Amino acid sequence: IVVPNDITPPVANKAVITLADGTELYLDSAGSGQLAMQDNIKLVKLANGQIVYKTAGGKMASEHQYNILSNPRGSKVVEMELADGSHVWLNAGSSIRYPVAFTGNERKISITGEAYFEVAHNSAMPFKVISGKTEVTVLGTHFNVNAYADAPNTQVTLLQGAIQVTGSGATKILPPGEQA
Repeated sequence: IVVPNDITPPVANKAVITLADGTELYLDSAGSGQLAMQDNIKLVKLANGQIVYKTAGGKMASEHQYNILSNPRGSKVVEMELADGSHVWLNAGSSIRYPVAFTGNERKISITGEAYFEVAHNSAMPFKVISGKTEVTVLGTHFNVNAYADAPNTQVTLLQGAIQVTGSGATKILPPGEQA
């Protein structure tokens, strides 16, 4: 019997964060510590490679600034903590567009590819993930969105909590362990 060789997972982090002003930060060459300051929010890279947005204090700008985290194929998964405390794990071949700070009455981000979310609970400010024509609305939960452009459908899988999925003219509330 011939046993196939195991494929080793990616060890490099080839991800890039594009700041609202167009500046590109390459995570593989960026050292640990503060990478940027936007809208009174610090963008920090921890020693373990995790990206964290931390409030620095002071008044937030009234206009949203959006950053884009792009994780190309062949890169390892990138973990990021958004300014509201929600965690995102962005798979290779994926990108996420998100505000530096969440203001207003909702927390809205958009993705391509695949991301796993652990959303910080905030009933006054629902968290929304947009991917193409699919919208996922949550208050605080753990779920995965698989929306690669070359896949025929967007798949949303709920691990914990409850989410509402809207797409293709239908809306469905998923219980844990189900997929839409």
